[in-house]
Amino acid sequence: MDGKNLLKIWNLNKLSGVIGAFNCQGDIIQSLTITGHISPLDVDSIEDIAGEDWSGDCAIYAFNSGSLSRFPKEGKIQVSLSTLECEIFTISPVKVYYSHHFAPIGLIDMYNSGGAIECLLCSQQPSVCKIQIKTRGCGLF
Repeated sequence: MDGKNLLKIWNLNKLSGVIGAFNCQGDIIQSLTITGHISPLDVDSIEDIAGEDWSGDCAIYAFNSGSLSRFPKEGKIQVSLSTLECEIFTISPVKVYYSHHFAPIGLIDMYNSGGAIECLLCSQQPSVCKIQIKTRGCGLF
């Protein structure tokens, strides 16, 4: 309750990370907008799920606003939240599969969209790159 900082929590999925940003400052009577930053580096061990050939870029999907951005791992997104508001960010490392840049976001109707991804397989045939993804459940991907 310092009146300055957002509460941020993170977790890892099989192929992505997730960050929850919350404004727990103020109260119902006195609303207080707090501005902070989210970075892919807020997800500890993001490099472990990204793999050795990772370029460092991430796709970042914001659940409530529905926005999708691409940032370097050192990049920062500015977040402004009013009292009792939150935003959930899926952080998916951008991988290069046979010259195609790809970052699975997951099932976007879920708060932790990346948690729905079980596995990803990629194969290359002449003039065709095929990416197969197994998910828990169904929905908008």
